Amino acid sequence: MSYSPPRIIILFLTAAFFAQLLSFGEESVFDMPKKQERHRQLQIQLIKAAKSGDYAKIEEVSRQGCELLPHDPMWRYNLACALAYRKNKDAAFEALEQAVDLGFVNRDMLTNDPDIQQLSDDPRYALILKKIKAVAANPPPNINRAQKSESFAGYPVEINGSNTVWNFDSSCFQTTFKIVRPLVASEIKATADRYCGPAAEKIRGWIKDGSAASNVGDIYVNRDDGHSRIAVTNFPWLTPVVFGPEAKKAREHVSLPNMLLPGPVLGNCSMSVTEGPYWRSLPRLIESEPANALVCSQLFINNQIWFFPEHNDFDPDNGDLYPANLPYLVISQGSSYTDKPFVEAFAAALAAMPPTVKNQAAKRMILGGMLQSIFRHTLRNLKNDDDYLTGAAHPAVFDASNLNADAMAEMAHGLTEDDLVPMPVLRMVKETEPVPGTDYFDIRNEKLMDSIMCIARVVRNTAKTRKMTVQAHTFGGATGEKATFVWKLLRGDPAKVRIKPLTESGDRAELEVDYHGLYQPMSTDGTPENRKTRRVDIGCFVKTERSKRYSIPAMVCVYCQPSESRIYRPDGQIQYVDYTNQRHVYSDPILTIEKNWKDVYSYTKDGKPLGWHRFRGKHDDRFTYAGHRVTDTDELNRPIRACSVEYLPVHNGPNTIPPTLSYVDGNEVFEYSYTGVNDEIGTYRKQ
Repeated sequence: MSYSPPRIIILFLTAAFFAQLLSFGEESVFDMPKKQERHRQLQIQLIKAAKSGDYAKIEEVSRQGCELLPHDPMWRYNLACALAYRKNKDAAFEALEQAVDLGFVNRDMLTNDPDIQQLSDDPRYALILKKIKAVAANPPPNINRAQKSESFAGYPVEINGSNTVWNFDSSCFQTTFKIVRPLVASEIKATADRYCGPAAEKIRGWIKDGSAASNVGDIYVNRDDGHSRIAVTNFPWLTPVVFGPEAKKAREHVSLPNMLLPGPVLGNCSMSVTEGPYWRSLPRLIESEPANALVCSQLFINNQIWFFPEHNDFDPDNGDLYPANLPYLVISQGSSYTDKPFVEAFAAALAAMPPTVKNQAAKRMILGGMLQSIFRHTLRNLKNDDDYLTGAAHPAVFDASNLNADAMAEMAHGLTEDDLVPMPVLRMVKETEPVPGTDYFDIRNEKLMDSIMCIARVVRNTAKTRKMTVQAHTFGGATGEKATFVWKLLRGDPAKVRIKPLTESGDRAELEVDYHGLYQPMSTDGTPENRKTRRVDIGCFVKTERSKRYSIPAMVCVYCQPSESRIYRPDGQIQYVDYTNQRHVYSDPILTIEKNWKDVYSYTKDGKPLGWHRFRGKHDDRFTYAGHRVTDTDELNRPIRACSVEYLPVHNGPNTIPPTLSYVDGNEVFEYSYTGVNDEIGTYRKQ
């Protein structure tokens, strides 16, 4: 049995990869994203069924997959496996032959699969192997595969249905065009004077003497229909992407990026969601949905950097509304066109890099990290090198007044291969798992994202302190390169955050973050910043023995919800949480659901939790420490009977209005008993 669990993958343009791409028949490749979520759900069901050995369920799910994607060879193959195991040979061979017809040519998978090997004594098995060889050598013309188009460097290349496929594992399009480079270096040098971007005089000279790579092979993508497009002609050899009619019809030329392209990419999109209760900038749209953040991380490790304006999500009036700080993006202060200076500065840095350094960084898939590191090291607001390890160099949003394009070009041009520092990637090792209905009340859990360079949590648990153990690794480092990791508090109250490295290299750390709520961040000079925030940022940097500078940080972010206020007792236990948002502070309806109650907690004399009273308008409900609603008490006012509680979203108006959270009594009833008059807590059992 073969299945492909959802995962982050690094894509290479190899024959093995293309052998697994889908054919679409008469369907448009640009319709495939609409099927992504259903495909993912079926994959999860398939994995669960495979682990439990439920082949009837495997067959059922595989048939649904074939119906969803009739031209996908892998769903046909999985169906053949299930049918083979269930001794339905004729149907198994029929499904297997269809899989091969659709492009399944993985002979090793087939010959090593114990399910398919049950068919090996049948003469038809040898015919299947023979057919695989023939199809691999000469794919049938009815299979709609991406055709690799060519475009000369600096000339537009079109995204269309013939050179693009959708990959369900990565949730991205894959476009297979080839950028044709000049045959001789003198052609690049001859066009140096056409360069009119930042640091023009210096970069022209570097291109002429061959010490700068220019923008040959670099790709520029604009996804706002030209609204904030940079002047590509200022950057000779920079290849702009244009979208064909089929892509435009499907609206795949605008909004969030979702395309893996064969070269370093600078992309921008000056758009936002401006209407309705779910208004937000595109970066906040990325951060509020885990799937969007995972796609963004894949683009980044495939040498892409994207630029967006913050558009009212980082202003003095609204404060900092970002629940995470993504190192994959550059977010500009302001709205339309504020992203363009940053795109141009990064294009200049790419042009200024020495050719061998640039090629090596792209090959190791750390070009995006190197550019981000250069950008942040050269910010005008940094007073010295030490400031790079502070929040001054790594805000969620960047002001163009701190951008130093000339310094970026100088640093990029001075790089050597020894300066190529790997990127830190993170993995959560251990954290407290709060219990819904007891520790918190919401539809979503606390895990906002677990992407490779950003772990983000939304605080819902009533506990005062969050404890995490995080493991760091390097990505894109040289073989045998020794690395040292440094963890720094970049945004947050130092009195409420504790960082403890657990290893000599610092690759594992224990983090403790106390509840922050709304607070005023302080600048490196001790003065308060001009906007408040609810997010704590902890950065993990890496440095090698050869590198001069630290890498871009991977981030651990903890975000407190604006719609609630909390008070903790002197012993650190929760005293009350008011969810009513009486000040009507904006709270992202994607991240939290409105509640109209206040919970006041009670404890024994020695601090053991008894439960809480919930005040909802004129109603007062009492809950036990286990989250059960009290229905009867004894003469000492101790709960003796309680029921389970079910929380559910309720729409009090049109579906365009975010729901509120309500609760009803569940079907389970519990009896509480006590050992004596001094027993305040008791035990419970289900009736």
